[in-house]
Amino acid sequence: MAASSLDNGSTLSSRHQLGRFLAVAGHAEEALRELRDVISEQEQLHGPDHPRTFDTCYDHACVTGVVCHPRQSRPLLLALERDCRRVLGDEHAQTVRVRERLAAGERPWNASGDE
Repeated sequence: MAASSLDNGSTLSSRHQLGRFLAVAGHAEEALRELRDVISEQEQLHGPDHPRTFDTCYDHACVTGVVCHPRQSRPLLLALERDCRRVLGDEHAQTVRVRERLAAGERPWNASGDE
């Protein structure tokens, strides 16, 4: 999508949800592309340490596990956990969610968020 979405956080939020829906619908490669693009634009709009950026990074890491292999998502999740702990703290819900995903190992991702 064009960089014009940079001026609108709600557009990025919608595109993040589109990436999630694409993954659920079985279009994981397309979902990965969309989520990567959203991360890039969120980093420009909000910064790399923003909770919205972290949330999209989380979904990107999970979809990576579906498309590629769960082991390829682990380094992404480890980096995200480190960043969440640094910015949000050990007990923040986002940090806990990433930690739980890491502990789950190769369990399939639940795109609904009901893990």
